[in-house]
Amino acid sequence: MTNPNLSNDPRYQWMLQSSTDLGQNHQLDATVRRVGKLPNPVVPAYTAVDLRYGWRMRPELELSVILRNAFDEEHAEFNPAATRSEIAREIYAKLDWRY
Repeated sequence: MTNPNLSNDPRYQWMLQSSTDLGQNHQLDATVRRVGKLPNPVVPAYTAVDLRYGWRMRPELELSVILRNAFDEEHAEFNPAATRSEIAREIYAKLDWRY
């Protein structure tokens, strides 16, 4: 039996990442990804932007707020239209404690 997912690749995909220090204990990261459409089953091309703001409150403690799919409520990445799930926008906080 042939796997239907073989050869179902986008013609292109790329990613651009940037990290910036916004002062002594603050950081902003941005990631932009672009993926071309899939041929069979057809899945539209999409661009996703993810953002992260980090604040190092103490040397061992960092709080981050992450926003995924910042400019798109949701997008498809795979599967036929009838059964596909959309990847939704997300926002969450993360606390890192290193000891």
